[in-house]
Amino acid sequence: PEGIEFYIRTYEDLQVLSGLVSSNAVIMGTNISYASLTYTVLNDIENTAGDPLNPIGTGTNPFIGTFNGNGKKITNLVVTGTSYVGLFGNTLNANINNLEIESGNVTASGNYVGGLIGNATNTEIENIKTNVNITSTGSSYVGGIAGKFTNNTGERLTLSNFETKGNIVAETSSFVGGTFGSVENVNLTNLLNTGNVTGGVTTAGLVGYLENSNLTVSANKGNIAGTSKVAGLIAEAVNSKNEPELLEAHQ
Repeated sequence: PEGIEFYIRTYEDLQVLSGLVSSNAVIMGTNISYASLTYTVLNDIENTAGDPLNPIGTGTNPFIGTFNGNGKKITNLVVTGTSYVGLFGNTLNANINNLEIESGNVTASGNYVGGLIGNATNTEIENIKTNVNITSTGSSYVGGIAGKFTNNTGERLTLSNFETKGNIVAETSSFVGGTFGSVENVNLTNLLNTGNVTGGVTTAGLVGYLENSNLTVSANKGNIAGTSKVAGLIAEAVNSKNEPELLEAHQ
């Protein structure tokens, strides 16, 4: 709702936000959910104690608000779970922007795993940097930014300006990418991955599976390995195209 904004100052604030969203809590005396509000990070956040964070948003209770990183950094992010695992586990009609995760570890045993978002639907994302090491023993959808991105708004969304540095180890997973495991109905531009990616079937330096989308001005400089359908930029593309200004890929 317009005019309601909360501020994030500490790692503990992120933990509180996670609890409020996962429990579908509302502001007292209203039917306004905390998941639908705007949150702005006011300063760099460091998890000095190495405390774990439960993902913000679950499979049943997604984050549906705005998270403005405000150009700030999160250091030593620690997230462990089964499915829907990342700083944000699950987002719907949300907006997440202008954030850097300077370091972190995400560990999952299920599906939908990302350095920023496990599973994103109709979510605006831009200006994100992650240096998150991801380890997944699940079966599908792993990415340095998001494991899976789905857009069913009827119009192509533009997702832009991503830099991923962390290493991904997901040998049992399909649809693995340095930035996105799977993407549908978007325009992607200005992606750079320098982390190493190890996955199963459909593994790439940028996007594992790309459908009805365009990818421009992007590059992978990490080492990529998988069992089949392995590529430096895109492992599998359906009704999609790469513009000629794509930068050099390294596989």
